[in-house]
Amino acid sequence: MKSEAPANKAHAAREALRQRIDAELAAGQPVKSIDAEVAQAGIVHAVEVMFAWWGTLPGFEFHPDEGVVALTLTDLGGTMLLRPGRWRGVGQSAARPTTLSGRCAR
Repeated sequence: MKSEAPANKAHAAREALRQRIDAELAAGQPVKSIDAEVAQAGIVHAVEVMFAWWGTLPGFEFHPDEGVVALTLTDLGGTMLLRPGRWRGVGQSAARPTTLSGRCAR
């Protein structure tokens, strides 16, 4: 049997977490704590993959702001240095320019 790649396992863990929280909320139950490693991996994924996705779209360009923001990941330690900014451009389905909260360059 072929083993899953680490990225697929991480995606599966994040998806399972979303499903669990959804079920807890739908049942009116308190949301249980989130494993620190899964939470940190989700934050890193959001910055490095999801926000960066805008840069793959034709017509969008990142405009960095001044300065750097330190995002401290307290549960497991570590800090991500990020450059805030905005994605700007006209997407293929948009008739007018769009400004989005941007990816933070790492």
